[in-house]
Amino acid sequence: MTLLTKAYRTTSTAALPVLASVLPAEYEVIIAGRVDAERDNLTRTKIGVLRWPVKDEMVELGQKRWNEESLGRELYRYFLDALVRLSSG
Repeated sequence: MTLLTKAYRTTSTAALPVLASVLPAEYEVIIAGRVDAERDNLTRTKIGVLRWPVKDEMVELGQKRWNEESLGRELYRYFLDALVRLSSG
């Protein structure tokens, strides 16, 4: 993630997904797992629709974690609702 954002090594791990405008990797894994568990006999469109509420839930969790994180507070002043921009709704 440091290479993707070109951030310094001293940048907090919690701030890196915010800088890159992506969800933390563990949330992407959860999304993929939950969608995969329910994808049997669904079309590609229905799988995409199934993904939206799961992604929105993970965005809310990520935003909550970003709000409560003790590191990266300088960046937080500029990106209060950074992960909400990723939601589908």
